[in-house]
Amino acid sequence: MELFSKAKNLTDYLPKNFSKKGDVNYTKYLQMGIDQNKKVILPDFPVLIDFGGLRLQSDSSVLFQENSKLLLKPNSEELYGLIYIEGVENVEVYFANLIGDRDQHKENKGEWGMGFFIRNSKNVKIYNPTIKKMWGDGIYIGNLDKPCEKIEVNYAVIDENRRNGISIVAGENIIVKNSLIANTYGTVPQAGIDIEPNKPNDYIRNIILENITTYNNAESGLIFSLDNLQGNQLDRVKIVVDNFKDYYSNKGIEFYVDRGYNKFLEPLKGTISIKNIQLFNNKTPLRNSYSAKSNIQIDFQNIQINNKKINAKNLDTFVQKIKAGEEQVIK
Repeated sequence: MELFSKAKNLTDYLPKNFSKKGDVNYTKYLQMGIDQNKKVILPDFPVLIDFGGLRLQSDSSVLFQENSKLLLKPNSEELYGLIYIEGVENVEVYFANLIGDRDQHKENKGEWGMGFFIRNSKNVKIYNPTIKKMWGDGIYIGNLDKPCEKIEVNYAVIDENRRNGISIVAGENIIVKNSLIANTYGTVPQAGIDIEPNKPNDYIRNIILENITTYNNAESGLIFSLDNLQGNQLDRVKIVVDNFKDYYSNKGIEFYVDRGYNKFLEPLKGTISIKNIQLFNNKTPLRNSYSAKSNIQIDFQNIQINNKKINAKNLDTFVQKIKAGEEQVIK
């Protein structure tokens, strides 16, 4: 790629007689190269990384080569990031290949081992990543003093992670598109994509999920869990889901507007647009859990379950159940 014609190959930072087998921890060497160069190319072979992960800097670009791969060294930590993007801006990562330690993790505690740990960052683009076997999420997008802004994930393959494929916790102008998220299992929520704020002052504004396929996730393809937000500010929630498919997840799309926590000071307001949806072979294709009342405006268009289009009346009833906080399923 022309962008990387003058980039630094991080192989130059490795010690003499380095291993190409991914069996030696070279975290500190790669981090030194990342700290000293704005554009870097990963070694063209697997590299072992410890739970401290790699931290990217602002105004930087990272390229994984055909055989580049970061392997997480098995550990007993409850929380980690294989790649941290925290408090930075203007970062691009191409063709990341990340393998976590879920099969060799040394403890049973915790659920927050992330592939990409993105918090309080702006203008971040992740192109064509492959992320597998994390102790927690493939990608976490959230809040560290401030939410994220302008995060794009494109052409991702996210497979066999333990908690979620992608968690969107806090941010504005977050785009995930053209991606496959599969086989999430191990600890709840066990979703392909989980949109779930942590704090009352979080917001999930202008979240766009486009051309996404989720497959065989233990709980849900897509979950909306909005209960940690409070108040009725209209601009706190704005989500668009367009051209979404799920195959074989237990539930296709699931709503937890409150989960019975009854935290709301006032009914939550916002807008969710869900259109061009195809759900296949789910035990429960569409579900709303019992919760408090809300004023969330939900627009369904062109929803199909096993190739059968759901009629507008049934969808209208489903929306009213969400607003009333009453449990409802569509099969």
